Amino acid sequence: LVIGAFLFARELYGTDAGLLAATLCAFSPNLLAHGRLATTDLGLACFVLLSVYTYYRFVQAPSTDRLVLAGVALGAALLAKFTGVLMLPLLGLWAVVIPVVRHRSLPDDGLSDQSRLPLPRALAGSIAATIAIVAIGLFTVSLGYLTPGRPWVYFQDMGQVGVNVMNEYTAYFHGSFVEGGVPWYFVAAFLLKTPLAFLLLLTLRLGWDVRRPSGSMIARILIFTPIAVWFAIVSWRAFQIGVRYVLPAYPLLFVYASGIVASPAFDRRWVRAAVAGLAVWFVSSSLIAHPDYLPYFNELAGGPDNGIEWLDDSNIDWGQDLILLRTFIEETDAQGVRFTPMAEYDPALYGLDAEFVRPEVSLRDLSSASPPPGIYAVSVHLLNRIRANPSAVTDPLRDLTPVAVLGHTIYVYYVP
Repeated sequence: LVIGAFLFARELYGTDAGLLAATLCAFSPNLLAHGRLATTDLGLACFVLLSVYTYYRFVQAPSTDRLVLAGVALGAALLAKFTGVLMLPLLGLWAVVIPVVRHRSLPDDGLSDQSRLPLPRALAGSIAATIAIVAIGLFTVSLGYLTPGRPWVYFQDMGQVGVNVMNEYTAYFHGSFVEGGVPWYFVAAFLLKTPLAFLLLLTLRLGWDVRRPSGSMIARILIFTPIAVWFAIVSWRAFQIGVRYVLPAYPLLFVYASGIVASPAFDRRWVRAAVAGLAVWFVSSSLIAHPDYLPYFNELAGGPDNGIEWLDDSNIDWGQDLILLRTFIEETDAQGVRFTPMAEYDPALYGLDAEFVRPEVSLRDLSSASPPPGIYAVSVHLLNRIRANPSAVTDPLRDLTPVAVLGHTIYVYYVP
């Protein structure tokens, strides 16, 4: 992913931009958070970036090799996660829009009027090439499924997504539980969980680009249409449980933001100083957050300690700190720990000397007027859900003092 961001940004804006994009990818708290988990979100972000990059290289200089690479990258994006299927309508859109854009004789597309094909021929060629890329992508998918030449198995399996998902889920945002969720959830999650330094860098890049556009219009189309589609689709259909659903937007935005070093604005001393300062701030934010990247929240949210007041679920806890709990139990010689993680994990899998207690039991006890004595280790995600219970007398997050908070995600209480 880091190498892909470097190559894409370097091809668009030069080596300095490539290094900046690679740095942003390498130190992004959200990418680091999901890089340590056995999940599909980071893989999707990686291969969506590579799919966009290889398609850009193909449309800039069509060749058989580049067409095959674009197809394989597309197949990898489809295999990484079912949401990768959003790349298929995007390719259809690009197949039509890019020839039209080029036909308008933009000065930055590298084509002379003499070499420009008539629009009908350009459209036909673009559509045919895109169909070939999709065909190679689907064949790659069939190889990944060990069903060579039968990609429809992939689409059959896609129908199984959500079979075991709890559909009656109450979304949480900024202290409130909202039936049906809030339409701006993922935009808000992005703004709260992205380092403020990058938000300012992106604002600087967008502001200058609006004021004085430079660079390839085709590159802008290829970068921003996936971002727009991902935010739109997940805001419409996805469960409001984590910024991870829009993770593919991050590498593309890092590549775009890196273009500030190639813009006319970079000739100004204050812009160079601002970019350098923001890059240092960004890296520093990541180093300070280490190793607790999943519960990272920026200064706008009040930092990770205040994250639960804004968002919950996979924005904070996905079981990544169970090993910290094991260390805590061993170092304190705690006995009879009542353990309630965010999901039903078997404590033995993590070497935990603790009793698994279902949430409805431990949360009922902790929220009562007089909690039964004992040591409780509970996910902050579940503790937050107590606030949705009107019969709760005690709010552990505000009324009880934990003896330890592990990785901002597991609260340990001792009730004498």
